[in-house]
Amino acid sequence: MRFHTFGDKNNRAIVLIHGVLTPWQMWEYQIERLKDEFYVIVPALDGHTEEEASQFVSVEKEAEQIEDYILENLGGQVYAVCGISMGGVISSIIWKNRRVKISRLVMDGAPLARLPR
Repeated sequence: MRFHTFGDKNNRAIVLIHGVLTPWQMWEYQIERLKDEFYVIVPALDGHTEEEASQFVSVEKEAEQIEDYILENLGGQVYAVCGISMGGVISSIIWKNRRVKISRLVMDGAPLARLPR
């Protein structure tokens, strides 16, 4: 997983997690709007980037890598995590694991409940 960062690291940190089969660049509009006020971190999920070869294993593994990044680089806390689609599922796992502190959590279009067969 590669992490792209924008803005001043001294500002409150926001993590933006893209969905399945979309690249991290889908957040470009939001990055431009947020980078002056926040430190914006955008992971390129495994298996979703042309920058380097990687293999997607599971949403749990992606969550673990993001948590490790927050612990190692941000003192274990962020102001907000926002995820859409599969990124929303990953966001919910990060929140549920409670390894890092999140002040605000946004999940959009995240399939969190099993549907009937």
